[in-house]
Amino acid sequence: MKKLIVLTCLAALVLLAIPASGLAAKAGDFDLGGYIKLETFWDSSQMGKNLNTPATRFNAAQPNRHGRLRFTSQSTRFYFTIRGPEVFGAKTQGYIEVDFDTQGDARQSASNAFAPRLRHAWFRMDWAGGWSLLMGQYWGVFCNFYPETIQDGPFQNHGQATQRIPQIRLTYTGGPWKFSGLVGANYDPAGDNVTNAYLNLIGSQTASANTGNALWGQNSNIPQFQAEVMFEKDLWGKAGFGGRPRGFVANVGAGITRLNYQGGQIVGATFGNDVFQPIGANPLVVNNKSVVPWMIQATLFIPVMTTKTENLKNTANVTAQFYIGQGLAAFGNDLDSNNTWFRYDAPGFRFIPGTATPAFEVVYRRNVTKKYGGYIQGQYYFNNQWWVSYAYGFSKPYGVSQARNQGIPLVDPLNVDGYEYSAVNFDQTRMWQEHCATLFFSPSKAFKFGLGYSYVQTDYFQTTQGAGAFGFPTATGSSKTTRVGNNHSVRFGGWFFF
Repeated sequence: MKKLIVLTCLAALVLLAIPASGLAAKAGDFDLGGYIKLETFWDSSQMGKNLNTPATRFNAAQPNRHGRLRFTSQSTRFYFTIRGPEVFGAKTQGYIEVDFDTQGDARQSASNAFAPRLRHAWFRMDWAGGWSLLMGQYWGVFCNFYPETIQDGPFQNHGQATQRIPQIRLTYTGGPWKFSGLVGANYDPAGDNVTNAYLNLIGSQTASANTGNALWGQNSNIPQFQAEVMFEKDLWGKAGFGGRPRGFVANVGAGITRLNYQGGQIVGATFGNDVFQPIGANPLVVNNKSVVPWMIQATLFIPVMTTKTENLKNTANVTAQFYIGQGLAAFGNDLDSNNTWFRYDAPGFRFIPGTATPAFEVVYRRNVTKKYGGYIQGQYYFNNQWWVSYAYGFSKPYGVSQARNQGIPLVDPLNVDGYEYSAVNFDQTRMWQEHCATLFFSPSKAFKFGLGYSYVQTDYFQTTQGAGAFGFPTATGSSKTTRVGNNHSVRFGGWFFF
């Protein structure tokens, strides 16, 4: 019966064609699971569904500062595991998980239809002695410890990575230690500091309708590498983690990759006196640039009030996670618009192939954004049915230049204040933080309910007077100067697990 249900779901959703010869005949080879979720929330401003977009400025034009009430079941998901035959002396299994969150912030309509989305799809071989090999789409090494909140992807882009990538992962587990390493798909940020058509400089590609990534200005020819080490042991007792007892855990993960950006002409903006200042009176050129995103993350799960049984009554825990790195969008922990910025280099003359005279250019160079952040969470279980959680997460860049150069206005009169900084996605964030408190109730293993409150605040590098182009005030904007926005969110969630 389980096999029939699974095959019917797959055929209806057109997610995967499984050859008949690959289906085992024994009963119980398939396990179906998942949950149905209803989520409803009121936000004081219009952020993303999972609070994964920056809070709108106080002086932003309507409707961004207009509150809203939403209901959605698009986070409902199901999964199934497939137990396969023994291969090369290893036990085998596969896993596929699907939800309906392809449109993270779609408008409410009369039908509220959402398309299926692939979350995980992998198979694994497990050998005696602690070795395992996984191939397919699965979490990166930075996704082991999610804060427990009502919204999906908690603290995404401002304290917690959310990353699922196709990969090959090798893991060894021995006693309390686990070591993993993976090689996986690289990240190609869509719309990250988009360049205009290239000037066809020597060493640059010329943009055309068929160049794909070159049009956006990024591509890579190497995979992403990640590794982690984890120590987990019951040293002085356990506390609840996801509704189950867990002992002390220490985890360190690291990742590195490379992105290649082609040179070209851009239209950017820089800081000014309460407004963004446009730059580029002369052709503004960014050189070819290879950047190396990397990230290091450390996590501790600490049982504070402990138990030696399955009973979680009067137990408490603290989870603390900290990361540092650069170009963190590559690891699912930042927005594409924050991933890089430009710094003034020098004016100069260059010959463009096919022309007889040199062209005067103002040259900016791409810099990958450095950031640090993380979260801390505390939980207390009144009993196995009721528990409360508080979490604080943040993300903050460092090393972004706000220096001035008196020579810049001489070659670029539009940059009147002479700031060396520039960005195409003008409003990059300076500080992004969230407080989240939630009360959970689980009357049985099949049901879970939550009621929570979140406060999000975003600080931006540039103060502005309103919402017009380059920060200039408009009729719909405000004359009030600010660099801050916030959002209050009250949420309810209900889950039915099957």
